[in-house]
Amino acid sequence: SKTSPLRTMYNSPEIVNDLPSLKGSWPKESNSCLVWFEKINRPYLFTVDELQTIANMQPVIRLEDGTVYSIERK
Repeated sequence: SKTSPLRTMYNSPEIVNDLPSLKGSWPKESNSCLVWFEKINRPYLFTVDELQTIANMQPVIRLEDGTVYSIERK
């Protein structure tokens, strides 16, 4: 497993990635999944809405505390 792409380092304003640089290269693997927990504040990560601009994301299952997405590069 790997973390979702970082926008900034944890607890830091330093930018690590921007969406244009990730487009076409994220996710790196085919047949990838993203497990997204809804009730956790993670301002250092891109949001699901932001990630959907650079990847095709289809919900596989929605649960009380989050969603599992099937993802592939656009």
